[in-house]
Amino acid sequence: IEIRNLTSNRIAGSQKKPVSLKLNKGEKLVILGSSGSGKSTILDILMGLVAVDGDKVLYNGKCINYLNLQSVYKQIAYLPQVAPLVNGTVRENMLSGINVNYDDKLFNDLLVLMGFTFANDEIDHSFLDRSVGDRGKNLSGGQRQRVQLLNTLITNKKTLILDEATSALDENMEKKVMKYILDQKDLTVVAVTHKNTLSPLFNKVINLKK
Repeated sequence: IEIRNLTSNRIAGSQKKPVSLKLNKGEKLVILGSSGSGKSTILDILMGLVAVDGDKVLYNGKCINYLNLQSVYKQIAYLPQVAPLVNGTVRENMLSGINVNYDDKLFNDLLVLMGFTFANDEIDHSFLDRSVGDRGKNLSGGQRQRVQLLNTLITNKKTLILDEATSALDENMEKKVMKYILDQKDLTVVAVTHKNTLSPLFNKVINLKK
């Protein structure tokens, strides 16, 4: 993934210092900045949701403007801060859009990681069978994010883009989940956060300053 000399009036400081980055397979990038600094704008541009002129965004050396975005999305898992839930059970949301032949061991490992267990690490199946309600109203913000994170991680995509996707988790759970994600050697990660405490976990940092 590469961004070349990107400027936008929606990205803080980019008019004076254009944003450039090159991310190889397995590298982990965090984009820091206060609210309104343009962190999410960079992700929208990376995802092709906001068009830019010229060869500013490249995947494997090819300009995103000339790529079939559906082929790009097959390689990328994107998770925003508030992701929609389907009106069904917790389990159905965890496995939404997942092939029936998913990795059962990975699923169980992720359940333990996300804390969907009793004190002895036994899976809480009664919770998995709970209805999430309309737009997830039966779950807390942290529970919704953990369900969506599990659903995202079980896809085994090559690139993960997170937009404040752990913001509702408590500090211990957030660090635990992020450490798991960043320990995946072949997974390329681009994450947005306003928490400077997470930046030491990444090997590349962009700090947007107004």
